[in-house]
Amino acid sequence: MKSILITTKALTVKSFLIPLILRHIENQDELTIVCNNAFSLSSQLPKSKYIRLIDPKFPEKWKDLVNPVKILLTIIRVRKIISENKEALIHVHTPIAAHLVRLSKAFSKNILIYHVHGFRFHDGNSFVQNLPFFILEVALSWFTSHYIVINKDDYNFVKKVLKKNVHFVPGVGIDVNKIDLIRKRNIATNPLVVIGVVGAYKKAKGYSDIISVARHFEDSGLIFIECFGYGDHKYFEKNTSDNVYDNIRFNEFSDEILMEMRKFDLFIHPSRREGLPVSVMESMCLGIPIVATNIRGCRDLIEDRVSGRLYLPGDVDSLVHIIKDFISNREKYKLYAKRATRKCSESYDSELIAQEIYRVLSIIYLDKLQVNAVG
Repeated sequence: MKSILITTKALTVKSFLIPLILRHIENQDELTIVCNNAFSLSSQLPKSKYIRLIDPKFPEKWKDLVNPVKILLTIIRVRKIISENKEALIHVHTPIAAHLVRLSKAFSKNILIYHVHGFRFHDGNSFVQNLPFFILEVALSWFTSHYIVINKDDYNFVKKVLKKNVHFVPGVGIDVNKIDLIRKRNIATNPLVVIGVVGAYKKAKGYSDIISVARHFEDSGLIFIECFGYGDHKYFEKNTSDNVYDNIRFNEFSDEILMEMRKFDLFIHPSRREGLPVSVMESMCLGIPIVATNIRGCRDLIEDRVSGRLYLPGDVDSLVHIIKDFISNREKYKLYAKRATRKCSESYDSELIAQEIYRVLSIIYLDKLQVNAVG
């Protein structure tokens, strides 16, 4: 197989795509990896004569896409890469790269696969917020041969609205074996209920719900909330009173995040927008009871009152009620967690996911070869 793997940033490759790349290497595929800071991947990958790294200097922020000079220069660079790989599958991830690559691919005969990790339009946005991204995706679907999607909401959108070829693969997966070893380690007990939150420090991650929970329980002496995330958490600290600091702490993201999560009694994922959240999968595998928002992606992973609990984003009263129910009925939530762990082990292992993605790519590539042979 000859393929071009494209993302905006190298971080996406390092975090999610190494198992897939190893599949390409095992099969001696010609693979060109295109992303910003691409050469930093050299230390992450085995040496292979079949791998080529290219840094396209993609713009990394949406505001940069209003600069016509930057867009034009990027399109020229990407068109050159595509023209040098005329028979290759184009497998593109992340929205900014996907938009620019599809514009660059116009009028070329390459098969382009957009691997969607959650469309930018979603239930948590207003109509006005969603409209530009919706229109853009409909327009760019003309230059998209296939979609790979990671949740059922996006699958239905592509199938029913875009009416394009679509393949469902549940996420990017997690290292189940590694997490299983961590799950079995003994940890010190805490007299308080430790509630964990893991996610970037952004409004879209729903930290307002968590701050409201902390405020509700501030004098109870029942819970302590540990938050871990990337970015600036000072915005959220400004919106908490001094008393609230007694039962909530904002931490920088840790390289040992799985060990930190192992200390959680309850995991809450209050996000407003997701594709298929990795932190929820990790919590499932760790055997931690989970409460998540009833949104795209989360409801693919958690079935309410079966493998965890779901609540509507912003419905703090329901979230508080669920936490109180957890405190009073630990055994019920342990049963939810046990079911979630079984589901995670069976469905979300990163090696199984990489194998399935590779299978989809292989089928598409072989179909292309057969069409070319007939032509």
